[in-house]
Amino acid sequence: MSEGCKLLEVGQHYSVVDSRKPIQYVPPISLVWLFRRVRKPGKRYSLCSAAPMRNANSPSLLALSSLLLALYSLACWRPAGIGVGGQYNDAKAEIAKGGPRINVNKAIASLEYVVVRDPSYKDSLTLLGRAYYMSGRYQDSFQILKRALAVNPEDEIAWIALGLTVLRLGSDAKGLETLKGGLTLLAKESKPGYRGFEFWDQDSYVQTAIRRAVFAVMKGVENKQGVIQTGEILLTRIDEEEWWANRKQERDQLKPQN
Repeated sequence: MSEGCKLLEVGQHYSVVDSRKPIQYVPPISLVWLFRRVRKPGKRYSLCSAAPMRNANSPSLLALSSLLLALYSLACWRPAGIGVGGQYNDAKAEIAKGGPRINVNKAIASLEYVVVRDPSYKDSLTLLGRAYYMSGRYQDSFQILKRALAVNPEDEIAWIALGLTVLRLGSDAKGLETLKGGLTLLAKESKPGYRGFEFWDQDSYVQTAIRRAVFAVMKGVENKQGVIQTGEILLTRIDEEEWWANRKQERDQLKPQN
């Protein structure tokens, strides 16, 4: 590379720029590539001088870059999930984000759409109860989770979420017992094949979270905040593991069969 040229990182890509000139605007590398594809024929472009880069602040390049960004955004945009299945998948993906990234209101709106039309659709009632819990609507969460367990009494996630909800509502003894039951069910079920995933919890993140939750519950009501915290972390670990297991399953399906 000639003197004065350097690599500038843009996202996860690299672009050659001239360090002898001030850099005020550097389009993403994909936009630079596209610009070069539509450059005027007959003109010579050297890698270092990079005419599109050199004139990066020209109105024509800025306009083209804005247009390409708009087209890129349009290509990446997709409408909200269509029908019960689409709305359920949108809510599931939202909750799987974890932490402050979750748009709880969006998840609630999608799940309310689902349960009004088909309350027995997968674990939609459990997810809605958890979404209400995340938004601080504990009484609503309590009512919905009871409905979820009426549909599926063996839903260990619903039992755990219900236990946490009851603790938040102030019924500590009942909440602990409910949570113990959910943890017992989960400890039995959390193994390869759980929820249809052959390679479940290979790094033992969920198992570790289960042990910590059980240990917190064993300390009793005096450790209420610890019980709630470890229970919430456990549910987050399950969401994360399910997300990764789904991605792995999708990749495996794309592999060519021998």
